[in-house]
Amino acid sequence: MPNVIQPNQNYGITPTFDKAAIAAWKKGAPEHYSQFKYADGTPVLITYIDTVIMNRSGIQYLEKDQIRAKKVMDKNVVPLKKSFEGGIDYTQPPPTVEKVGKFHNGATGFTRDMGFNCLGWRYFYFDILEFTTPRDRRTYMCLTNKKEQKDVRTFNDSGDHYWNICQSIQNDEIPQDESSIRNMVNTFYMK
Repeated sequence: MPNVIQPNQNYGITPTFDKAAIAAWKKGAPEHYSQFKYADGTPVLITYIDTVIMNRSGIQYLEKDQIRAKKVMDKNVVPLKKSFEGGIDYTQPPPTVEKVGKFHNGATGFTRDMGFNCLGWRYFYFDILEFTTPRDRRTYMCLTNKKEQKDVRTFNDSGDHYWNICQSIQNDEIPQDESSIRNMVNTFYMK
C-alpha cells in the first residue's frame, strides 16, 4: 500500500497507514524492546503494551521529560518532515508513549511530533510502553537516540549524556557511587 498523504474521513489529514505493516511491527515489538540492556548486562525493564493509531491531541510531550540538555533543534524538523513526506518506514520503531492518567506522555518522538505538526497530521501510530523505574525510562529514551547511518532524527551528544547522568544522580535514579555511575556512562557510550 503506498504511503500517500490524503484527507481521510476518519482521521483528517493523515497518512494512509499500512495496517499489515503495523501488525508485523506489533508481532516483533516485544522482542525489540527486550534488547535494551545496561552495560553490566542487566535488562532495561520495559513492558510493551500495544501499538495503536492515536489522536496526537491525547499525547503530551513534556519539557521536563526531555532527555536532551538542549532544546529540540528546529533545524531537525524539516528533514524529518521531508522523510515522512516520502513515506513511513514501518521497519523502524514508531514514537513511544506511556499512559499517565487520561493522557499519554511521549517517551520518544519529541522532534517527530514537531514534524507531524508541520505536516498537519492529527493521527499517527505509537507504541504504548510501561517502565519499571524512572532510571529505566531515562535509559531507554537515551538509548533510542543513538545516531545511526543516514538517520534524520535528532540524536544525543556527549553533553546530553553528561546531563542525563547528572540528572540520574540528582533524582536518586542511581546510587552516587563509582560503579553505578560507570555503568550508566558505559551504557550510554558503548555499542
